[in-house]
Amino acid sequence: MTVEDLKAAIGKRATVRLHDTDGGFRDIVGVLQSETSLINRRGELIEFKASDVAIFRVIPVFNRRDSKTGELSIYDTLTREVKQVQSRDGFISIYCCGPTVYRDAHVGNLRTFLLSDLIARTLRMQGIEVQLIQNITDVGHMADDFEEDKMLAESEKTKVDPFVIAREFESRFHRDLALLNIRSADAYPRASENMRSMQSAIAKLIETGSAYVGSDGSVYFDATSFESYGAISGNRLEALKPGHRYEYKDEGGKKFHADWALWKLAGGRTQMIWDSPWGVRFPGLAYRVQCDVNRLSRCSS
Repeated sequence: MTVEDLKAAIGKRATVRLHDTDGGFRDIVGVLQSETSLINRRGELIEFKASDVAIFRVIPVFNRRDSKTGELSIYDTLTREVKQVQSRDGFISIYCCGPTVYRDAHVGNLRTFLLSDLIARTLRMQGIEVQLIQNITDVGHMADDFEEDKMLAESEKTKVDPFVIAREFESRFHRDLALLNIRSADAYPRASENMRSMQSAIAKLIETGSAYVGSDGSVYFDATSFESYGAISGNRLEALKPGHRYEYKDEGGKKFHADWALWKLAGGRTQMIWDSPWGVRFPGLAYRVQCDVNRLSRCSS
């Protein structure tokens, strides 16, 4: 790729991959105005250095008569049907649940990010602008309501600060993506840096009757308050029975065995805890709460 290549593409819609200062990459999409600038779909002028361009590609313009060859259809788990992916004014936002950074990602983990990248690339090939968000769960990933936080479990095992562990494996995660030629997402919000927004979301759930403070001081999501709960998985609440962990653990704070912890009482825990309207607590299943918060706040409506 040369500056002349960029000049030749001026006026055309293109995807440009730029080197980031942290050693990673970021992608920008829009109409090239010069060899060092483009305008995205929001009308924002984005400037960059030609020397920072790792690769760029002119987005092909499909003839409407050939539109059938440029469509992407995906199986909709909710309706159990294959549906065409539709954009809104040439724009699609995608939220893909990211990694829990207490260990290296394995092949099964990486399949998730490869799939989201393939979907995003396919949509971009159609000339659609894609916004891809993936979270980083660096606190609050419990195997279920009764297990220790995976970050703290790794910290106890290795005698290393949990946030040092998180940053190390987060960095290794991005290296793995680069080795697999998986494009970076547009943003990687961390659970530990979104506590206020998570607490606000939980407070709203309590206000609307979809969550409650249990008798043990923890905050739980009320599964029975959501009429379509289980619609995607195919499970019915009346058919769900307590698992063996529930039967042998003290989770007396719940009203119903399928309810799950949003914000848990700290108890003797001294790391990765935060003040909240309900006292000093920590997120019970942060990846669930954080994913919903990020979908609402970071993905375009």
